[in-house]
Amino acid sequence: YLPQKKIISWPNKIRDVVSLGRFPHGSRIGNLNDEDEKAIDQALADCKIKNYENRRSDKLSGGELALVHCARAFATQAPIIIADEPTDSLDPYHELLIMNLLKSFVSNGGSAIVVMHNLETAAKYSDRMIWINDGQIIFSGDPSSTLTKKNIERIFKVEAEINDLRIQFKEIR
Repeated sequence: YLPQKKIISWPNKIRDVVSLGRFPHGSRIGNLNDEDEKAIDQALADCKIKNYENRRSDKLSGGELALVHCARAFATQAPIIIADEPTDSLDPYHELLIMNLLKSFVSNGGSAIVVMHNLETAAKYSDRMIWINDGQIIFSGDPSSTLTKKNIERIFKVEAEINDLRIQFKEIR
């Protein structure tokens, strides 16, 4: 699980934070086996944070902290990742990096449930979009059939123009 609020309560080395992803496997910091180390190294490299694995978590920007939490989730090597706004605080390069990593994870047999409000990114990377309003599923289906002007207006109360799954918001209703 990758939470929306990415908080680390005390300063730790980045590698140690990512190592927490191995906890479900019975591993713990200071007692990691070769498989754990390999998973951690891969997650750090994939998320492009290997170069600052020894930095303290309290010295990171919001975007860097988001990448650390993504690496922790990938280090878990769980069959499913549930991510709440995983690209929040990320610049465009790192947003695409994380979304491509999630897409690759799914292509290689994993499953991902991703909550996000960036409709264009959701449409680009999703096989299925589920639209929720007031805790109720309103629409569900592939992006091309659910990403419509009518659905955007109903859920978000804004007018929008859509062209090839690209959205231009016009005004608040």
